[in-house]
Amino acid sequence: MNARRFCFCLKLLLKECPIAIVREALQAAYEHRYLNYEYIKEWAKMRQKETLLGLTDNTTDPNYRTISHENIRNNYC
Repeated sequence: MNARRFCFCLKLLLKECPIAIVREALQAAYEHRYLNYEYIKEWAKMRQKETLLGLTDNTTDPNYRTISHENIRNNYC
């Protein structure tokens, strides 16, 4: 895919998804070395659905603690 066509496709994707999600999709595609428009589009759509459903990692509880006990697998200390 040439650069002009790729930029046009990204422009269309920005009409469907917020810019933050498109940036995340581009970053993920670049990290995986898979710069394909379909991959970026599907990743952005998946991330947008996660955001709408509230499944993001931003909702972690800072007061959450793991219970400590002696019966932990591979705890040889």
